[in-house]
Amino acid sequence: MNTKFNKNPKIIFVDDDKSIRDDFRKFLSGDSKISRSADKSSADNVNLPRYDLDTALDWEIALKKIEAAVKTGNPYTVCFVNVLLFSGLGGKKTIKRIIEVDDQLQIVVCSTYADHTWEDMFFELGESHNLAFLRIPFDAIELPQMLLTLTRKWNLSATTRMDIDKLQKAVQDKTSELERVLSDLEIRKAAEMEAKKERETAFHKLEKSLHQLQQLVTTDALTGLSNRRSFDEKLDEYAHLSERLKQPLSCIMADIDHFKRFNDDYGHQTGDEVLRQIAKTLDNNIRKTDLIARYGGEEFVLLLPNTIQERAFEVADKLRQAIQDAEVLSAGITHRVTVSMGVFGRTVKASEMLDLVSNADKALYMSKDGGRNRVTCFVED
Repeated sequence: MNTKFNKNPKIIFVDDDKSIRDDFRKFLSGDSKISRSADKSSADNVNLPRYDLDTALDWEIALKKIEAAVKTGNPYTVCFVNVLLFSGLGGKKTIKRIIEVDDQLQIVVCSTYADHTWEDMFFELGESHNLAFLRIPFDAIELPQMLLTLTRKWNLSATTRMDIDKLQKAVQDKTSELERVLSDLEIRKAAEMEAKKERETAFHKLEKSLHQLQQLVTTDALTGLSNRRSFDEKLDEYAHLSERLKQPLSCIMADIDHFKRFNDDYGHQTGDEVLRQIAKTLDNNIRKTDLIARYGGEEFVLLLPNTIQERAFEVADKLRQAIQDAEVLSAGITHRVTVSMGVFGRTVKASEMLDLVSNADKALYMSKDGGRNRVTCFVED
């Protein structure tokens, strides 16, 4: 597929609800500043790059637009779709058809937790390297961050494919030329070795590009920690290990107290520096076997394998104290930051892994309601 690189990435949003389409368009407006959703304690504003946005009311219209874009060599980069539009046509069949038309298009399935669980959608749609999920209502940090990651992934993939094509063509041209000119067997063998080296160089470059792509997909750009997508994958791995070895697994949810004021009073650069320093403090005070990730906004999550809940509480309180004692310096001003934490841990079955995070999150909100800057354990009935 001959692909043209446009200054503004092309996005298509598929939803039959005009109000949702209008909200999405506001998020993609290059001149707009959209406040975070009301359920977040932060009121971050995010300056977004410009995107070329197209919309469609249903899959029939969307498929036609995607096919036409591919034929003209100017394909879409990301496609957002409301999961409710899968009814009738069948989500799995629709996703398969879209990938057949454009196997590089990044597809984001949008839904509310109340309507469809992630497990339901994975079961219906299946896993794919270009399939992601996003909740509605949209979050002003999560949406642009996902857009930035997916467009970077698309561009890197397209660049890699073109580089490989060029390298392969160069190798083919060199080999053909040598075959025409060289008649001596020894010289021909030397030429074949040179061609082999060029092929190896091409594949080494591909491996490097794929590694960079993996880093983009699994790492939070601001803090350098694992991102939400990487955490979800590791949670499944840790839960299966806990079940197989019959060892406890603990989860700690952490949320920065009054994070909104850092952005309101000192600006987003200070807010970003607070997030970076909190991430560094957390990462410096856990074991190598523990997993830490930025869960979203000002929220972090930790997984502690082979750790009972009582020990996880001690670890959480140590982390809370370390953050309280640390100083965040930004623009010549020293800030002190506190966090609230929730803890839950026990031996889990793989099928119960979401309960582990959910119960830790409930305990976190108990810490918030209890006055903040504290650690609370979730106690099962």
